[in-house]
Amino acid sequence: MQNALAVLDESPAIEFKETFGNEKELKEGVLRSIVAFLNSNGYGILVLGVRDERGEKRIAGISTKLVKGRNPAEVEGHLRNIVFNGLKSYPPATAPPLLCIKVFDCSEFGLGEGWLILIYVKRKADVLYYSEFDGSAYVREGSSTRRLSVAEAIQIAESKRKPIVVLLLEPLALELRSESGIMRFRLFLVNIGSKPSLMTSCTLCIPNLLAPTLLLQML
Repeated sequence: MQNALAVLDESPAIEFKETFGNEKELKEGVLRSIVAFLNSNGYGILVLGVRDERGEKRIAGISTKLVKGRNPAEVEGHLRNIVFNGLKSYPPATAPPLLCIKVFDCSEFGLGEGWLILIYVKRKADVLYYSEFDGSAYVREGSSTRRLSVAEAIQIAESKRKPIVVLLLEPLALELRSESGIMRFRLFLVNIGSKPSLMTSCTLCIPNLLAPTLLLQML
């Protein structure tokens, strides 16, 4: 494992953290990195518990007292709660990001007490993410994380706003029971996005089995 880490360097999609002073700093630091990954390439890996000694990476491990959990599964659950409770977006994301967390017990590799933690995240919605802990949005620039200015955040957030129109068909039961062969539906167009829709077009494909006659009632 030590050799595998040695070939990795920090980049827009990879970041290493040795440790944090307390749990509050851990929460803020993890969210800051996750937000920056999502707002940049849309994906990234955060590695916790690695020390950089003059360019050579060493597994130091995150203290078992710093992260709640008696075993890797509990630590993973705690970190997952930190991310999803503290990660916010504008406009509201229609789907949460993909989050994969792997926790290793350093003692199993003869490296003393502590956790080696890998957190992978991938964006699923085109929104601006920010951390609820400090209300700030971040991006990755090279191997560094930078806080967006208020003007930058507003400009990016506005560019993400878009209409999302959903088409709903409601069968009218009384007409379906008739013997006339006429099928009548009520059609709804609902905008669940964050920006008004000035024009909407839709195409309906009706199988031949439903053919006789189709009447749509627009609402």
